[in-house]
Amino acid sequence: MTQLKIQVRAICHTTRSLKEQATQNVEHHCLSQEFPELKERIHDMKLSNAHFKKLHDEYTELSKQIENMITEVTPASNITEETLKSQRVHLKDQLYGMLIG
Repeated sequence: MTQLKIQVRAICHTTRSLKEQATQNVEHHCLSQEFPELKERIHDMKLSNAHFKKLHDEYTELSKQIENMITEVTPASNITEETLKSQRVHLKDQLYGMLIG
């Protein structure tokens, strides 16, 4: 095997390892994991309150988008990622207010 092939294989292996580490280190922001003490309340609110369900669905979709950006499934700039994280925090605050209100 030529030296070039060995180097290419080493680079590919390193790249795969880094992507696997990034995927394993991603925090999942499922609302019921964020507020485990409110898990039952979250479930009930999704069934009984259409506005809560809509916000919850938006929160879940934003979380998936952010996870995909972090793991580089979906390439995005840092500004885009931070903007979505800010939107997610705002939604989380709204949802929490509804849960305890």
